[in-house]
Amino acid sequence: MNLKKSIKTGFAIRDKNQQELAEFIGKKQATVSYYASGRVDPPLSVEIKIAEFFGVKTSTFIEWGEYEIN
Repeated sequence: MNLKKSIKTGFAIRDKNQQELAEFIGKKQATVSYYASGRVDPPLSVEIKIAEFFGVKTSTFIEWGEYEIN
């Protein structure tokens, strides 16, 4: 599971940014930056909220980590 890729894919597919995600999940933009860079893995409860933000099931969000976005 590569949440860094999942988040990057979500941003690309949904045309969203870190600040919008931070506001939605109730975290600071710096925390989202750590999630997006792979420095910190979010807890499952946050992964679920991130999937909601991108409008997909949690399983779909996790599967996005298998894709390569350039």
